[in-house]
Amino acid sequence: MTPEQKTAIAAKLGADLTAIASDRLIELALLHRAAPTAQPDFPTRLQAEIARRFTADAIAQDDVTYSTLQHLADTLTGVIPLAHRLLHEMAAAVNRDIWFTDNAAAFKDVLNNADTAKWLAGQTDVLEKALNNRLALTMIAESETAATAILSQADAVTLWKNAPGLWEIWPKAAAGMNVLAKSGELVQYLIDTAGALPAAMASATAVKALVASTTAMRVIAASQTAVDTFLASTDALNAIDASPAAISILGGSAIAMGQIAASSAILKRIYNHGEWRKALIENNAVFQAVRETIYKTISASGAGWAKKYSQYYSGESLKNLGAYFGANVGFLLARFSRYNVGGTMPADSKTTMTHPGGALAAEGQDNSVTNRNIMDKVDGISFNGATFKNSDTYNFCYAELWAPA
Repeated sequence: MTPEQKTAIAAKLGADLTAIASDRLIELALLHRAAPTAQPDFPTRLQAEIARRFTADAIAQDDVTYSTLQHLADTLTGVIPLAHRLLHEMAAAVNRDIWFTDNAAAFKDVLNNADTAKWLAGQTDVLEKALNNRLALTMIAESETAATAILSQADAVTLWKNAPGLWEIWPKAAAGMNVLAKSGELVQYLIDTAGALPAAMASATAVKALVASTTAMRVIAASQTAVDTFLASTDALNAIDASPAAISILGGSAIAMGQIAASSAILKRIYNHGEWRKALIENNAVFQAVRETIYKTISASGAGWAKKYSQYYSGESLKNLGAYFGANVGFLLARFSRYNVGGTMPADSKTTMTHPGGALAAEGQDNSVTNRNIMDKVDGISFNGATFKNSDTYNFCYAELWAPA
């Protein structure tokens, strides 16, 4: 519809309805359906005129005209009929960029109403036309109501996935990303789709939404591709460091911790971070599984770490080993071996290392060597504040505390 046509229709619909014959009112009602935005207040004015014109006596004399007009008036009001007429006008538009620009407010009203947004999500022909327009796609992405409706229906999701410019537009919209991040399936789709994950990582808005969602972070933590991408992003690391939930999920992920353990820079971020310490202690099995990798990383030449202190104790004196390192902050790594002393060693002889707070870190004893005072193998890892306990006089433990140089 051209602007000139819309203006002409608006002039007709703007006429004084009290002076128009009932047959003509029926024609104007049909005209309004063809151009619902030409005179938005026409349905209200028509309802008022029907109420004024058709008294009980008038209905008795001409019930057919009344019922026809009232039926048409009813189809002109209500959010779904209005949305239906509006969007079918859009579908018929020659230039939809112009239409969405001129009717942005009305279209946003459709998107932000739960009923009309759900209706739109089910109208695949109309929805496809909207999703294929960048202006409309941007407005949809900015509406949590519309994004929820569309991403909750299978046919609508299929159309959404094929929208031109989807990954250029969607990651920049907080509402759309917050909705996407609630769905593990859609987060996985983002990870698996060429260009989608890099586009999301380039947007601070998208990163914030993904990190804030435990559903999204669980999917990310289970994907080597996603973990690699997230841990290479400073923005993502900053967001993760500020989220105890995200830290807990990554700290319990073997995939994520394998990558973190091999990064000197990330280890520097987490070694004295309260939430990271808590997460690693709570996910002790994962933490212990990467202790050798952590030691290899921090002890490598040029890694920017230093062995600040080292000490060994045996037998009853083992209980003093943790106190030796005092309040110095860092990773504390331990090597358990047999103490070379006479007599018969108990079969269950072992050294026990506990985390700050008392949770078990590691326990055991390498009986193939005695009095081992080098870190040729890592038997336990924790942080400063860890404690040690012997089971008998045959226990020997060597420990090193490492911190950034």
